[in-house]
Amino acid sequence: MNNIKNQDGISLIEILIAIALLVVVGAAMIQLGVVALSTSDASRSRSIGLQLADEAIEVARSVRDEDPTTFFALTTAAQGKKYYFLDQGSTTFVEVSSTNCNPTSSPPLVHSSCTLSNVSVGSGTSDYYRIITLDPKTDDRFEVTSYVLWNNSGDFSNVATGTILTRWK
Repeated sequence: MNNIKNQDGISLIEILIAIALLVVVGAAMIQLGVVALSTSDASRSRSIGLQLADEAIEVARSVRDEDPTTFFALTTAAQGKKYYFLDQGSTTFVEVSSTNCNPTSSPPLVHSSCTLSNVSVGSGTSDYYRIITLDPKTDDRFEVTSYVLWNNSGDFSNVATGTILTRWK
């Protein structure tokens, strides 16, 4: 009978252990939520970047189709690869000029104090920047690569896509 009397209620130690377990599980769940949100945000940014890169390739294709002479005059096999900045909503290729960065590397190296073709890269936190490379394999065949870069909380991320455009008209 004495044993039954000692087991009537929950001891303070058991309650503290249960609370500690709840705190540990709760903290793990919060951390899981934070990681999931971060991953989701990174995935969304990458998806937007890929969409903008594809759009830039389509802009290059459209410029080539509308005026192949002007498009193929942007560079020649003798001049070699050239780099152009393409602003969102624009069909104008602006040859890259840069300050404090190296946009002509693969992938382009930029940072928050970089200026590309008179556009300050560090001016926003979610701005996307497109750099198009035109690499003539012959005077009638260009390898076109579109790089999209964006500021990911102070660290620049990038995606790239490419195609071959020929003088078909």
